[in-house]
Amino acid sequence: MLWQLSTIRHIVDAMATITTTTSPAAPGGAACPVIRRGPVTVDYLRVHPTVSVEQAALLLGVSRAYAYQLTHAGELDAITLGEKRVRVKSASLLRVLGED
Repeated sequence: MLWQLSTIRHIVDAMATITTTTSPAAPGGAACPVIRRGPVTVDYLRVHPTVSVEQAALLLGVSRAYAYQLTHAGELDAITLGEKRVRVKSASLLRVLGED
């Protein structure tokens, strides 16, 4: 395990707010919340199947570069969309946090 569970839970508790906007381009024209550089909570992970590498880094309290290293090393399960876009599977983050 990369982090002690108590340290990660402390970080998660400290990140209680999420910055949201709405996206009018959602299917059916409905507005949907979009996270913009805001922290992600465990509850958010349970609803959304993937998060950006930047959001995963914020949740774990590590740099974005280190979060990319974790995905390349297989410590965090991720999918690649297209040639460059990488998304971290929420289930993987929940497993690391001990919340699965």
